[in-house]
Amino acid sequence: MLSPNLGQLWLSTCVELGISVVAYSPLGRGMLTGRYTSKSDLPTREIDYRAQMQPRFQPGNIESNLKLVEAIKEIAAQRGCVAAQVALAWVLDQGDHVVAIPGTTKLANLQANLGALGCRLTKENRAILNDLADQVLGDRYSPEEMAAVNQ
Repeated sequence: MLSPNLGQLWLSTCVELGISVVAYSPLGRGMLTGRYTSKSDLPTREIDYRAQMQPRFQPGNIESNLKLVEAIKEIAAQRGCVAAQVALAWVLDQGDHVVAIPGTTKLANLQANLGALGCRLTKENRAILNDLADQVLGDRYSPEEMAAVNQ
């Protein structure tokens, strides 16, 4: 996770230079949907690499990160939204230059994601979400995945 000051500097630099930001996997590989409450909720099929390679889903990290999701669910309940909508609304609130591309294979999830456009966050909500983002444990990718990204 970027430090708060570095993250804001990065975003403001993009605005200044007219650069759009594409938020890839803005729902944290499904974690921010609120669907998972423990590591045992993750799909067990072999091709699901979250449980095997994603540092944020590893023991010690996942338990802490799921506590953060509970805080997102609380904001969602206050706003009349679901956790995924709050997460997407927060990403989109970063500026007009930010585009989110949440992946889904289900029409119901697509419709829920579109509901983020109507999810209005307060200044206090955004501050809490910014703080939560700084508390995420585990890198986004494993060292092996980062090596592939940087090729």
